[in-house]
Amino acid sequence: MQYRIAVVHDTPHMTWSVRQLFRRIIEKGHSPYYLRITSVPYMVRGGLALGDEAPRLDGCIIKGLGDTLTPEDAVARLGIVKSLELARCTTLNSYEGLLKSRDKISQLMYLSENGIPVPETIVTWSISTALRYLARWGRAIVKPVIGSLGRGVLLLEDEDLAFYELSRIVRTGHPIYLQKYIEKPGRDIRIFVVGNTVLGGIYRVSMGWKTNVARGGKPVKAEVDDELARLALKSAATLGLEYAGVDVAEDTDTGRYLVLEVNSAPLWRGFQAATGIDPSEHIVSRIIDLISEKHGDED
Repeated sequence: MQYRIAVVHDTPHMTWSVRQLFRRIIEKGHSPYYLRITSVPYMVRGGLALGDEAPRLDGCIIKGLGDTLTPEDAVARLGIVKSLELARCTTLNSYEGLLKSRDKISQLMYLSENGIPVPETIVTWSISTALRYLARWGRAIVKPVIGSLGRGVLLLEDEDLAFYELSRIVRTGHPIYLQKYIEKPGRDIRIFVVGNTVLGGIYRVSMGWKTNVARGGKPVKAEVDDELARLALKSAATLGLEYAGVDVAEDTDTGRYLVLEVNSAPLWRGFQAATGIDPSEHIVSRIIDLISEKHGDED
C-alpha cells in the first residue's frame, strides 16, 4: 500500500534534513508532502484546511514547529499536530510527546520523577533567590525555557554581572531557569534514538563550555555503553518520543551521567558525518511501520 506522508516544518524552503526525509519516503515507494506549519489553517473538529485537491494524509513527520514567540503561538502550532491526530494521521512525534518535551521545565520534571538523573535546577522569579543558588553552586547556566541550538544560554559566575542579566530576564516577564554548571571533560554526548533503537552517539567537543554543533562544537563518533543506551531509551520513552536526540553530560565531579535535555526534533548533519548513520532512513521506516500497524488495526 502506498502511503501519503508529510514532513512538517516552518521554513519557506525545504532544509537539508527535510530533503533527506523526502528522498527516503520516495525510495520506499510512498508519496511525500511538505507542510509549512504557519501556512496551514486547521479546523477545531480535526483536519487541516488544505483545500479539496489535497489528499488525506496517512502520516506526518514533525521536523520542527518553528520559533514560537508567545504561549498562544506555541499552543496553536501544537494544535496542528493534535488536529492531524484527530484526523487519523500518524504523527512522529506525537502531540503528547511534543507537549511533554516542548519546554525544559516539563522535560526535567518528567525525567526526574522517573528516576533519570538530571542537573540541579531551579525556576524562580526572584533575583535574590537565583543569586543565592549561584553563590552556593559557584557557577550556573541560565537558559530560556523554550529554545534550541544553544541560543540564549549564558554562563553566570560573577554575582554583579549575574544581577544585571537576571534583572533583564525578569523585566521581560520571563522566569529565571537556572541550572548548576556541570564540570564536563570538554564535551557532552548526543545519543540518537528512533523507536526502541539507539542508532549511535557522538561527542560534541568544544574548547569553550558550549558544545552545541550549531555553536561550533565538533562532532566525533562516541561509543555508547549500556548505561548510556539505557538512559537514552528511558528518557525518550518517558517523554513519549519516537525519535529524539538525548543530550548527556559526563559529570567529572561525581563520575555520573546526567541527562541535560531531550530534543524532540533533533538535527543530524553532524551526527551523520561523524557516524556514517543516516537517521532519515530509520525515521521514515519507523513511521511506515506505525502507519501499517494502524491500518492493520482498522482492517
